[in-house]
Amino acid sequence: MTDSDDLPFLDSPADGIPPLITSKSDLKDCASALSQGYGPIAFDAERAHGHRYSAKAYLFQLRRAGYQTALIDPIAFEKNGQTDLGVISSAIGDSEWIIHSANQDLPCMLADQLVPNRIFDTEVAAQLLNYPQVGLASLVKKHFGLQLRKQHSAADWSKRPLPKSWLNYAALDVELLLELREILTKELEEAEKIEWAYQEFDHILATALGPSVEKPDRWRRLNGLRNVRTRRGLAVAKALWSTREKIAANLDRPPGRLLPDSGIITLAESVSDDGDLPGREELSAIAEFNYRGSRRYTRQWLAAISQVANLPVTEFPPKRAPRVGPGHPKSWARSNPAASVRWERTRAKIDQKAQTLKVPPSLLIQPAALREIVFSPPKNGEIESRLGELKVRPWQIKAVASVLRQSLADPVDDSDSNLG
Repeated sequence: MTDSDDLPFLDSPADGIPPLITSKSDLKDCASALSQGYGPIAFDAERAHGHRYSAKAYLFQLRRAGYQTALIDPIAFEKNGQTDLGVISSAIGDSEWIIHSANQDLPCMLADQLVPNRIFDTEVAAQLLNYPQVGLASLVKKHFGLQLRKQHSAADWSKRPLPKSWLNYAALDVELLLELREILTKELEEAEKIEWAYQEFDHILATALGPSVEKPDRWRRLNGLRNVRTRRGLAVAKALWSTREKIAANLDRPPGRLLPDSGIITLAESVSDDGDLPGREELSAIAEFNYRGSRRYTRQWLAAISQVANLPVTEFPPKRAPRVGPGHPKSWARSNPAASVRWERTRAKIDQKAQTLKVPPSLLIQPAALREIVFSPPKNGEIESRLGELKVRPWQIKAVASVLRQSLADPVDDSDSNLG
C-alpha cells in the first residue's frame, strides 16, 4: 500500500450538498448571488459520455468566494432542444472561470450560453509546471492530501432524478478549485511561466469560440477497418457507419450500442470486388446484427448496403485516407527523405529544449505545427512568421525559433537521407 492509499477521502462539501437548481426563479437567485461574490468562478460539467450520442451537459457546477456551490440542471431549462443560461454569464461578467481540462467542457458550456471572457485551466497549468500527473484527483492529492472518489465519473448523468450521492460527487469536483488555482498561480509565477499559461488559456478559449472544424472521414475510425481489403467493402462500411450515425443522433444513443463496430467490419470484410453484396441472410449470420438493438433496424442496414450497388467504382473510398498535410513522419523516409532526416534531428533538439524548460515537448510546440514546418521549411528563414501562421503561441515561438532556424538550416547529406 502506497502512502497515497492512506490519505483520507474528501467525502462531502463543507457547506453540504446544495439544492439542484431547476426553476427560473432559482436560476435568477443564483445569478444574483454569484454577482455578489468575488474573485474567479470554479466550474465543472457532467456529461453522459458512453450513454448518449450528444455531448451536451446534464449538470453544471459553479463555486465562488462569497457564495456557495451551485448545481444547475441545464435540462430543466431546455426548450426546443436549446438551453440558454446566459443570465449566469451576465452575472459573472469579466471574471475568470477556473476549469480543469477546458477543452472538454467549453463546447457544452458554449452550447448552453455559458460564455467565459477569461479562463484558467488547472490541467494546462499543471502541464506547464511539468507535473507527472495532471488529473484533478492527482492535483487534489498532491496539494491537499485528500483523495477524490471517482465512482460516478462514467455515470449516466442524463438520468433523472439525479441521486443525492451523485450531486455530492459533483459538488466535490469544484470544492477545491479556487484554492488549487491560487497554488498553481503561485508556482507558475515562481517558475516564470505565468505569461505562458495565460497565452495557452487565451488560445484554448479562442479556439473554442471560433468556427468548428469537421474532421474528415470520421468513418475511418471504425475499429478494425484495416482488415477490410476491398474498396467495395470500404464503401459498405462507410454506408453502414453513416446510417448508424443518423439513427444514433436521432435516438440520442451511442452508435456502438446500436451496432458495434465489429459487426460492420465483419460484414465489410466479406465483400469482394465483384460478387453479390450482402443481403438479409448474410446479416442474420453475424451476431452483432442479431442483437435486439440492431435487429430492429435491419431494413435501414439493408438500405445502406443497397446504396453501394448504385455507386460507380470511381466513388468507392480509397484504401488509404487522403493525406491531410505532411502526414505522419514515418512515411517521410519514402516520400520526402530530406524531411525525414530533418524531423529526426529537429525532434531531438526540441525534446532537449523542452527538458531544459521543464515542459512536455508537445506543449512546447504542438506536434502538427512542428511537422508542417519541418516538412516544408519556410523560405528565407522566416521561421517566426510561419510559426505564427500555424497558431504557435508567442512564448513558444520565442522558445523554439532559434532551435528550428539552426536545425532546418543545417544541410542534409544524401547518405543520411537513405537515398541510395
